[in-house]
Amino acid sequence: MMTSDAAMSRATLGPSERPARRWTATRRGRRLVRMGVLLIAVAAAGLVGPFFVPYDPVALRLEQHLLPPGTRLLNGQIAWLGTDQLGRDLGAQVVHGARVSMLVASSTVVLAGVSGTALGLIAGYYGGTADTVIMRLADLQLSFPALLLAILIAAILGPSVLNVILILSVIRWAVFTRLAYGSVLSLRESQFVEAALSQGATHARVIWSHILPNMVTPIIIVATLQVGTQMLAEASLSFLGLGIPRPLPSWGVTISEGREYLMRFV
Repeated sequence: MMTSDAAMSRATLGPSERPARRWTATRRGRRLVRMGVLLIAVAAAGLVGPFFVPYDPVALRLEQHLLPPGTRLLNGQIAWLGTDQLGRDLGAQVVHGARVSMLVASSTVVLAGVSGTALGLIAGYYGGTADTVIMRLADLQLSFPALLLAILIAAILGPSVLNVILILSVIRWAVFTRLAYGSVLSLRESQFVEAALSQGATHARVIWSHILPNMVTPIIIVATLQVGTQMLAEASLSFLGLGIPRPLPSWGVTISEGREYLMRFV
């Protein structure tokens, strides 16, 4: 009886290599779990945090500026993280900033994911000119540093929530396009696709009913990882003054405004 390639590769591994691979897989799994827990915590803070910190994050109290954490303000509320240089509650800014970051990141992933996956499906399934044009555009976009490209576009369009979502979608659609393209290339030659075509199924039905369902899992995994990446990208743009406009709460804006006061209290 013939032995499969996978079994032969496992058999040829030395005793020290097999535990090393298992350890690598376990470490990657733990890292993915930690990222998932962090995203859930941020999402929970954005969704239910305002109910526990029901204060205006942009209310100015100049007479109560730069107070330490845990200070009770004149209106009776407790500033658990203190106040900034304008007397605004930093705890409220962090909580409401999480909501803004999740809104931007999730909207970006949905927009980039849908458009990128559709383009990857077209390029991979139909091939020809569509394949050449779409994939060369994806390669061209991926050849630029993502953050530098985002800064360039943001400097032209100006700061706003909608512009940030559009900018981050522009720099991330190619990630989903290449993923979908690779998946389609391996699926379109499958026996179940050939069987569906031989029975008279249209190309649109084959894509929707047979190819797309088999691509959902990797797309969801990449989309989940991209949420955290887009949150960091949004905070970076906001820190530079090119993302969320003031006075809307944002983690990047909060850090940018407080950095000059940091060394005073260290």
